[in-house]
Amino acid sequence: PNDRHLIALRANQFSPTATVSGTFNPMLVRWSDQDNRTNWVPSVSSTSGEVVLTDGTKIIGATRSRSSIHIWTDNSMWLMSFAGPPFTFKFTPSGTNCGLIAPHAAVDYNGISYWMGYDNFYKYDGQVRTLPCTVRRFIFDRLNMNQKDKIFCGINSEFKEVIWLYPSINSTECDSYVVWSPDENYWAYGDSIFTTFADKTVFGNTITTGLQGTNPASNKLFNNEVQDLYTADGVAMSSFIESADFDIESGNEVMFLNRVIPDFNLSDGNLTFSIKTKDFPESNVSREKPNPPHTVTNSTAKIDMRARGRQGRVRVSCNSAGTSWKWGSIRLAIQPDGRR
Repeated sequence: PNDRHLIALRANQFSPTATVSGTFNPMLVRWSDQDNRTNWVPSVSSTSGEVVLTDGTKIIGATRSRSSIHIWTDNSMWLMSFAGPPFTFKFTPSGTNCGLIAPHAAVDYNGISYWMGYDNFYKYDGQVRTLPCTVRRFIFDRLNMNQKDKIFCGINSEFKEVIWLYPSINSTECDSYVVWSPDENYWAYGDSIFTTFADKTVFGNTITTGLQGTNPASNKLFNNEVQDLYTADGVAMSSFIESADFDIESGNEVMFLNRVIPDFNLSDGNLTFSIKTKDFPESNVSREKPNPPHTVTNSTAKIDMRARGRQGRVRVSCNSAGTSWKWGSIRLAIQPDGRR
């Protein structure tokens, strides 16, 4: 819109002998004359033209950023920026081995492009960077690559998040999501019925499409987060937080845990707390006594327990209706111990 050109990606090349165009080229970027979307013939009297990109086998998608259009092939990223006559646009390669996985798997948020590749997540803020993703292997292991073209990336500006909707291994439509926060650098994932995602603009709310059931007639348009509308008001929502496995001496020593001093804010109700220990990475047997979970209320100052193992994992959960809670740091009484 700045210089008023219509741009086509993956187009037919210009041919002076053809009425419209010649051979289709999946790596071709072609644009019309300025202010004239019907003139695609390169000449000294027009600004129309075309360029064949060189890194990859086909153009996958593009998004508009601050000063350029970001274009991805299946292997690389390019910057398309206005240069003026005689070439109109210039194309700058910005990264390789960072191709886009699907046409709608990229988005520009505050002048930075974020996208999903074939085995990683990336951003461009002046240079291509790989996003450190704590759930990367989980997401790509369950992604249905046969339906990868349906992956859709969106922005939720209210929570300052970037969201990718994707089809899981046994689904032909998007039924899962992964969310990343550029500001707080957290990742979250889960199941979803949404297939496309649009940030709130004119309507003031996030708009999504979603699949309910297998009948295409059940597809719906959703107006999300409508003010003063609570479809599950008063219904208990299960929530939990769980740590990764921890150990001492790189897991070579058995540890003994006998006391927990929790740090939390609890409005009402109660929490449940447990420590699961195991002797070996593939073992699922907990050795804590008395058996978890333990109930945590506003009057809980400490939890006395006994647990042994080479690895431990802490879990806090809540199933109470009307309860809000926050969990802070935690202190554990841990010491090396023998096997018996």
